[in-house]
Amino acid sequence: MGSRAVCGALLVVCCVVCLVGGAPQDGKSKGCTFPPEWEGQWFQLGLNLVTINGSQMFGKGHCVSSDGPRYIMMDKGSDGRQTCYGCMIIWQRHIDVLQYKEAWPCPTHGEPNVEELCSDVHSDNPLHSMFRKEPKAGPVRCPFARPPYTFSYNKGTGECVSPVSRVDACMDSSRLLIRNAACADVLGTQDLVEELECLATWRDGPYHYMVGKLSRPELGAHQSDEDRYRCFVYEDVSNTTTQVAISPDATCVGIPSPSEGSKVMKLTRADLSHTRCKFPAWVTQHRHWFSLDHARQYNFSHTNASFRHEVREDPNLSSLMPSMALTGHNAPPSYSTGALAAGLQGDRHKRNELLGVCHSLEEAGAPPPPQGAAPNGTAPGSSAPDRDRKQVKMVVHVTSGCESGFICMIFYERDSRVIEVQQSHKYTTVPEEACSADFFDPKSLPYVTLTTYTLRPRKCPHVGRYSVTDQLSQPRQKRKAVESGSAASDPDGTHVDNFADCSENNFHSLVVGCQNNNNVMEFHSKCTNMATSYSCHGTWEENGTSYLIASTSKAVGAKRFCFIYTRELMPVAHGYNRLDGKHGPTAAARRSSILRLSTVAESCLRDIVPGHNGALAFNLTVEGQCDYGIDGTDGATTAQLSGILITSAFIVVASLSALR
Repeated sequence: MGSRAVCGALLVVCCVVCLVGGAPQDGKSKGCTFPPEWEGQWFQLGLNLVTINGSQMFGKGHCVSSDGPRYIMMDKGSDGRQTCYGCMIIWQRHIDVLQYKEAWPCPTHGEPNVEELCSDVHSDNPLHSMFRKEPKAGPVRCPFARPPYTFSYNKGTGECVSPVSRVDACMDSSRLLIRNAACADVLGTQDLVEELECLATWRDGPYHYMVGKLSRPELGAHQSDEDRYRCFVYEDVSNTTTQVAISPDATCVGIPSPSEGSKVMKLTRADLSHTRCKFPAWVTQHRHWFSLDHARQYNFSHTNASFRHEVREDPNLSSLMPSMALTGHNAPPSYSTGALAAGLQGDRHKRNELLGVCHSLEEAGAPPPPQGAAPNGTAPGSSAPDRDRKQVKMVVHVTSGCESGFICMIFYERDSRVIEVQQSHKYTTVPEEACSADFFDPKSLPYVTLTTYTLRPRKCPHVGRYSVTDQLSQPRQKRKAVESGSAASDPDGTHVDNFADCSENNFHSLVVGCQNNNNVMEFHSKCTNMATSYSCHGTWEENGTSYLIASTSKAVGAKRFCFIYTRELMPVAHGYNRLDGKHGPTAAARRSSILRLSTVAESCLRDIVPGHNGALAFNLTVEGQCDYGIDGTDGATTAQLSGILITSAFIVVASLSALR
């Protein structure tokens, strides 16, 4: 090998040795950058915003070397020159929470040394906390599992035990509502409602920690981060009790244990009587129920003990959900009025939700509905088992947003896959009050008619042919009704549009259950070959007024309709009865019928006068039975054929007798 080759090989070996020997063996590095997941803006009490980007921690300096959690920082003056070296020991508790201790001995000369600089960071150095302004992980599920809780609290002036304070769940599992009650004999206590948003949790040593934001809803946006950020340390004392300490400011300082802090709370699980309560089987056999116009939806859990009520894009929530005005014992007045009602309204273009949990079943002696006795023959006061009862009254714990309380509800079974609901409009904090006369009056509350997503055809009532004598709702009135805001029962006009194929929309007849199909009724217009068909799905009667659920494939917006009608008997003129087509002296004594009919597309409203108001209203006169039998044969021909067959049968029997 030549001298040049030998020298080249030695040079390569020396370079490799230098590279290997120069590499740090203990995790130390010259020059450093912070972990990329730390980048962003962070809140720290006293510094407000701290921005981390690459090696820069604006407000603290920039990193020049690191060893595990130890970072050597260099701070520069306004002229850009080095002014000081220091050590920060940084722990990532959560992707959105950093804590650190620091020391700045500020050597002004020599190479910075991690061991030397960080030896000045002692256990009694202050612990600083930084909370990410825009959490990457988002809010987390609050760790105080399965509220509601009652609690006592101590702010250093004595324990406030009575009246009881309460923690309630919100619809969002990352939020809780904390109701602090004032104790007359304990200084520093007050009636105060705070909303807690849980942001991050971790465990350090024997205790659990959490960072959250506490806010007072009545103050709105007038609360700073210094006022809202708080640190919590907690532990489960037993299966039903949790001890929690809260920091005095926007740090995690001052809470060495769950029993020491500016405020210490002892949470106790509230009574879970609802675990013994179930909704009726005839309600929960179908998990999903919809209002006729699909604006409202009830989704029942598989446990039969809870439901989620959704209201979609309805600006008039006051008639659909309970009022957010809380009433009852120890309800803080400043949080029980307009602020909550406004909070329920929310964005009208978003879904509004209510979560209901069955709390208790009321005694069977529920007040009767305003139209008379309970449907399907179940009398008020009946002691029949729940599965046999057609009307069930219950106390339900409901939550909407971060507000909660108790309401009264009555469920009515009307027909197969058709139910109705009445619920109170006001919450109470005391379950025993929910169904009292002060909170629940079924005579004044609206009914919500609900159906399943799929409905089965049922035989239509009052089969026959009818002529329209009066049509009180015309399509030319539609625009005027919409402009005046009076089309509440048909807000998008889809129901009227089903009949709008004719310019004047004049209907001359109604055919019910004819033409081989006893579950269809048809409205015929004066336009050639025009008819609108409806399928019947269920019916019931209350105090002389009948209600029919029907649907049509032509409906674009509303999917179901309620036909509300009464039948009135009228004297027959000229001795002719349209019902049986007979003449004679006895026919004059018989009576014909007038059907007064109205339709609505929202629910089976009880303030509708059949034939007078509604989306459409008709007065119809009975013309007679179907022209065709169920098999398609003419009705008169069928009767004649039946007579012939009977006569033939007699002749055959007589002939056989003669042969014997």
